[in-house]
This record gives sequence, C-alpha cells and structure tokens, in this order.
Amino acid sequence: SSSPSPWASATWVVRLDFGKGSNGDNSNTILPFSVKEVSWYGASGSRLVVSCPVLVTAEDINDPALKDETVGRGASVIRPIVNDEANAYLSSFSSASSSKFYSYITLQGEQSMELSPGGWTLEFPPNSSSGMNGNKNKGKASKLWFWMDLLTDIERNDVKIDAGTRLYFVANCWREEDFDIGAAKLKPIQEEAQEACRIVDERLSHETGDRRLDGVDALETLQAYGDMAKLVLEKDQKVAKLKEAMQVYPSSRGGDVELLPEGPWPGSNEWLTLSEENPIFVLHNNGLLRGQEYQMVGTWSAEPVLPENEDI
Repeated sequence: SSSPSPWASATWVVRLDFGKGSNGDNSNTILPFSVKEVSWYGASGSRLVVSCPVLVTAEDINDPALKDETVGRGASVIRPIVNDEANAYLSSFSSASSSKFYSYITLQGEQSMELSPGGWTLEFPPNSSSGMNGNKNKGKASKLWFWMDLLTDIERNDVKIDAGTRLYFVANCWREEDFDIGAAKLKPIQEEAQEACRIVDERLSHETGDRRLDGVDALETLQAYGDMAKLVLEKDQKVAKLKEAMQVYPSSRGGDVELLPEGPWPGSNEWLTLSEENPIFVLHNNGLLRGQEYQMVGTWSAEPVLPENEDI
C-alpha cells in the first residue's frame, strides 16, 4: 500500500488540566516571554479537567482575522471534533477513551465546554537547517504552538475562565530523527549528573562516608570540607547542565522517553513526539496604562488517536 501523504490530517485527544495545581512547574518547555500566575485563580486547589479530540490539518488559515501574533505566521487549522461526531468517529479507534469529551463535572452536574477552530505552527530551533550550527542543533526541540478560543464560560470553584478568552498552548516536540538524536545526546549528561549525585551521597553517608568529616582531627576535617565543597560544586554544575539539556532534548518525568506521546502530524511522514505537562496560558488585558500580560491557567498533554491496525 502507498505511504500516507505528509500533509494528511491527524487526530489527537488533548487533555486540558486547568488550575493552579497544574501551573506547569514540571514543564521543560521554555517560553520566550514571562508568564504570570494570578493569586486568586485556583487558590483552593480545584482543578477542571477536560478531554478534547482535535483534528490537526495542513489547511492554511486564510482569514486575516484568524491570524495570531503569539502563535506566529503561516498557521494551519486545528479544529475540535465535537459531540456525536467525536464519539462516533473515535469509537472506531482502540486508543480512544470511553469518557465523554468536552465535558466536566461540578456540584451543579455535568457541564460542557466548546472551543473554536484555531491555528497551529511549528517553530524550529535556530539554524537547524544546515551548516555547523545545524549539526549542533540536531536533536533539539522544535516548539509546537496553537490557539483555540473558548466559546463557553468554564467554572469549577475558583477556576474560572470567561467565554471569548483565547487559550494558548505550547510544547516541545521532535520528529523521529531528532528525537533519536536528542535522546542519545541527553543520556550521557543524565548519567554524569546521576554519578555526581551518587558520589556526594556516598561521601556524606554514615556507613560509607568520609570519616574525616567526623571532626576527630581538626586539620583533616578542614581538608575534608574543602574536598566536599569541590564535589558539591561539581554535582551542582552537572545537575544544572542536565536541567538545561532537558529544556531542549526529550525527557520524561518517569525517566523513559519512549513513553512520551508520539503520532502522525502534518508536515512530514515522520511522527511527532510531544513533551508532557505543557503550559496553557491566556493574554490578559490590564487596562490602558498597564498593557497586556500572559497568565498561566493550567497544563495540557495529548495522545494520538491511531487506527487499530497502526503500529503503536
């Protein structure tokens, strides 16, 4: 059979987790602007979680009114797959969840949420195409950006966002070749940091530690403190290097990057892998003098919807 077109549409289920308890602290996705937290929003610890099937297309957004500066130029259409269409369409796929889409539960019962079609772009790392810098950037994350407008108010206790608000989504992502290169580049950095942590723990251990630190001989104790300071500094440097690397190379909370969500995405026959716990934010208008600022409202993750005969 012929291979699918690189421009074929793809279906993903996006899980939106609104609330302060999901403010993206665990995300390695670095934004090019600062995002503020709102003190009252989600202060109670409430969360509002909605699963949203979307169709990702290669269709250009031609309407000038739908262009968005945050997501950038050349955006393609991403649209919700809603209600009966979603349930009927997704029932033919083994990975689809049986839970109701675009709905959430409050004390008042089941509530529904609606989203508009929006736009998505892929932003490649700088100088990623060719030359020396191109090789250096092999394996580094691209940025997936997309937006959709909220068409209904959503509210669960003190997690509240008004209809008409534009929701912005961003994630680190890698096509197959870059994913493999990036995972290979991260591994030795990870191992060096783990080894540095192990050495420090071993030296401080009651069982295996440096006995000079017991304080029996003042001169030896002083020397031992100097040795420990060097080891701790080396550990801190290697951990900092690892944190920096995790912002551009594939990494997972559970440690196994092969478990990150991966599936078809328009633009290439290579599948796309997405990072976890990615930021959702909104652009808030503070009035004429104070201007606008981005505010964090939650996190999102996504899973591809694959035909039953597709190799996962």
